[in-house]
Amino acid sequence: MHLRILTLLVFLLFLLNHPVLAQSPQRGLAIAPQSGASGSWGDYHALIIGINDYAKWPRLQTAVKDATVIKETLISRYGFQPDNVILRTDRKASRLQIIEDLRYLAQSMGVHDNLFVYYAGHGQLDDFTGDGYWVPAEGALKNPGTWVANSYINAVLSSEKLQAKNVVVIADSCYSGSMLRGGPSLMSLNDRRYKEKLVQKASLRSRQVISSGGVEPVADGGAEGHSLFAYYLIDALRKNDREVIDLENLFHTRVWTKVTEIGDQRPNVGRLKTPMDQDGQFVLYNTAWAAEHARKHTALEAERQQQDRT
Repeated sequence: MHLRILTLLVFLLFLLNHPVLAQSPQRGLAIAPQSGASGSWGDYHALIIGINDYAKWPRLQTAVKDATVIKETLISRYGFQPDNVILRTDRKASRLQIIEDLRYLAQSMGVHDNLFVYYAGHGQLDDFTGDGYWVPAEGALKNPGTWVANSYINAVLSSEKLQAKNVVVIADSCYSGSMLRGGPSLMSLNDRRYKEKLVQKASLRSRQVISSGGVEPVADGGAEGHSLFAYYLIDALRKNDREVIDLENLFHTRVWTKVTEIGDQRPNVGRLKTPMDQDGQFVLYNTAWAAEHARKHTALEAERQQQDRT
């Protein structure tokens, strides 16, 4: 009898102290950061599109460079695996290819995956339907049937069959703001519980949109061979000195004010028009910050050990 009671007590102690079972019961916390590993936020995938060279439309100057640098920054600073990043530029960004890529990624995402979609190129608004469009490399000048409709992108990324946890679309094109609705209030970066709250938000599904403008034309040129919007977005990604940050805060603190003050455009952030959005957040884990933090920690430990020897 005493042996049974002792066995039961040991078992209960095991349950209470098990690292998984001891966590908060909130759904999704299994993806919380553990030991600083970026993979604990889920896998990150990206489709990045940049088009300068159009068959019918005026040539752009900055879109390909914008897309290329965005790709390099996500890989070098935020832990995106190169095999998980698709880059389509110029003629490789045809209407059929863009649609195939969107559907492929949407159908292949797992429940903990994050999908980042970036488009830089011409955009157009259909006066008849009010729908916005991405213009692929071969798109005709006055034929919406040859473009990629925002409503189609929304349908794919809003599908109940898309299992991805967090999805963000960043569109640097004219009339890109037609895709979005309003979103929840921002979390304060000065909140001491910001990271804890971010873990909770990241466990909820999100379907977010960041656009370089509303329903108006936006500038192609800017600074250092980038569009105005891309320049400040890339600058924000490079200078971010936090271990983790949600994209909406990154946008509002480092991009929005500068673009609106300098350019004649108003970038926006919101949500795809879908019930699949649970007001979660797309979180970026700063692997460059983590590597520098680990390097400094190693150097400090080596210095301490040296002092102990002397």
